[in-house]
Amino acid sequence: MTESKLNPDNLTPPRYRGSLLSAFHNAIRGILIAFKNERNLQVQMVIATVVIFAGIVFELNITEWAIISISISFVIVTEMLNTAIENTLNRISLEEHPLTRNAKDVAAGAVLISCIAAVVIGCQIFIPKILGN
Repeated sequence: MTESKLNPDNLTPPRYRGSLLSAFHNAIRGILIAFKNERNLQVQMVIATVVIFAGIVFELNITEWAIISISISFVIVTEMLNTAIENTLNRISLEEHPLTRNAKDVAAGAVLISCIAAVVIGCQIFIPKILGN
């Protein structure tokens, strides 16, 4: 008897069956693809590098470093999710559709919110240090 395609033990697509090492390989590949192909992500990484350098110069404490690290990660993650959503929708259809546009705009809005939050947090941490308070 052949195995049913609906067997719960057989729901994992073949590409993702395998070792933990192959899962890490795929994840790293995705990160590299995003950094190579997404201009906004490249700009955000330049900004993150400047912020990290400023953190070193202003000798951030451990709590400030944690907050800055989370903020940078939040921006990068939302940008990568936005990219994944856009690529998926483009793969489904390049045809204009209001729901596709809405989904892309919502994803872009999430990136904008994460960037605004990161700027506000950066200002709260760095402005007092710049002003010597």
